[in-house]
Amino acid sequence: MATKRVVSNLCKIVAPLMLIVAVLGASACASSPRPSPTPTRLPAPATEEIAPALTQAAALAALAAAKATDVAARSTSETATRAAQPTATLAPTATPPPNPTPTASVGTNVWTSNGPESGNIWALAIDPATPATLYAATDGGVFKSTNGGGNWSAANTGRTAYYVSALAIDPQTPATLYAGTWGGVFKSTNGGGNWSAVNTGLTNPEVSALAIDPQTPATLYAGTRDGAFRSILGGVFKSTNGGGNWSAFSTGWAAYYVSALAIDPQTPSTLYAGILGGVFKSPNGGGN
Repeated sequence: MATKRVVSNLCKIVAPLMLIVAVLGASACASSPRPSPTPTRLPAPATEEIAPALTQAAALAALAAAKATDVAARSTSETATRAAQPTATLAPTATPPPNPTPTASVGTNVWTSNGPESGNIWALAIDPATPATLYAATDGGVFKSTNGGGNWSAANTGRTAYYVSALAIDPQTPATLYAGTWGGVFKSTNGGGNWSAVNTGLTNPEVSALAIDPQTPATLYAGTRDGAFRSILGGVFKSTNGGGNWSAFSTGWAAYYVSALAIDPQTPSTLYAGILGGVFKSPNGGGN
């Protein structure tokens, strides 16, 4: 490539010089008188005009040759310098690690979503003895995870109402689990493996909240919502035999849509009910 550039540069310099020589020669010939039949010498003035022009052309040619030599030398030097320099090697692109097995994590401003893929999540409950086991109440039923939310599986065998709005775990026997649905309360004694309805005396089956006595787990409360067009009025129901029977406990207030329930863990007879508009408190286990 360097040699081709040198030749190209020489051609660009010498070509105009040859054109100058040709023009000067033509001019000298035009100024000379036509020869007579008898050969005669060219007049001295013509020779004097041509000589300086030829001398100038020769000088220009010499200068062009010197420049071409200099260009060739520089090109050769640059080629040698580039050849001596080490060729840069690009660092290999790091291969991203494969996607890890889904796991749930939590921290300051750090959350990961790992299902379950079943519509809205209305309630969560965690096993107090085995915290990696938790349950989710969804539009499509109850889902269970045994690895901290990494994977979920449906746990709905025996349960006929699928819209689940509340969950409660027996703190002393975590395999006992209650699910509040819009079709009543369901109970499982094997960690969601099977369910059975426990609705005797529950006159309003649209359950929206559950709370269990931490010291006496057989005692639990169910908060209910109003039915369509208030055909059924919301309120609080109480069971003292693990859901075997229920009684209404709404003395002292009008019928309300109960959206949340909470029990004082140190004084379980103190109960709070959250409604659409405020909080009610009972100091005697829902009696008043």
